Amino acid sequence: MDLDSIYELAHAFTLLSFCLCLLLAVSTGRAFAQSWSPLWLGWLACVPLAIAMRWLNFALFDQNLMDPSAFAVTLALTWMALTAAYISKRRQQMKIQYQWLDFDTQS
Repeated sequence: MDLDSIYELAHAFTLLSFCLCLLLAVSTGRAFAQSWSPLWLGWLACVPLAIAMRWLNFALFDQNLMDPSAFAVTLALTWMALTAAYISKRRQQMKIQYQWLDFDTQS
């Protein structure tokens, strides 16, 4: 196995772990919306997810653990995934709970 294929494999595993982190953020957002919790609590829950993602990249792929820019990017992407899932689930709940409101029209 040459060095290029090892780097390609490492990038594939990094992408896989990143996708796993985003899926965790999406399921966390849905769970917070399902329990009618405020969005800011979900954002607080994203901080440990981002820390875990950075630790996985450090432990498995020898990336820098204390890189603040990488942590900021990871945190921002998990916030976006959580917020999108939260809003989607909350919209679905509101359609069921308040059927007399028409959510599909744009005003």
